[in-house]
Amino acid sequence: MVFASAVGSTLNRDNVRNRIVAPAAKAAGIERDDLPTLRTHDLRHTFASLLIAGGASVVFVASQMGHGSPAITLSVYSQLFDEAEHADKMAAQMEASFGNSLETACHGEARSDAVPEVTKPTQLRAVAE
Repeated sequence: MVFASAVGSTLNRDNVRNRIVAPAAKAAGIERDDLPTLRTHDLRHTFASLLIAGGASVVFVASQMGHGSPAITLSVYSQLFDEAEHADKMAAQMEASFGNSLETACHGEARSDAVPEVTKPTQLRAVAE
């Protein structure tokens, strides 16, 4: 149980929603009149989504979610596993193609000598030429 009473019994889900989830969502700025109401079950899906985005295996996610088998997890979250796999492949392809040039452009530092260090606007023209 995520939310239990002081004696360990199950809390009523409406009480959890009204006394815990809604005030926390409002304080975080994610509970607004123009958004759907955040349900307690949405926290469960968020947890699973974060595990998948972090690279957790379907077996691990299934165990964390309390699913009887990974097949149940895949039936609910297969799209997220697919997106995570494609994102990893795309990141690897971009790294292979462009090295750390994107990181250098964003942070101003190179991890290797593969990308020349540019510190002044006049150097930009020289590197481009």
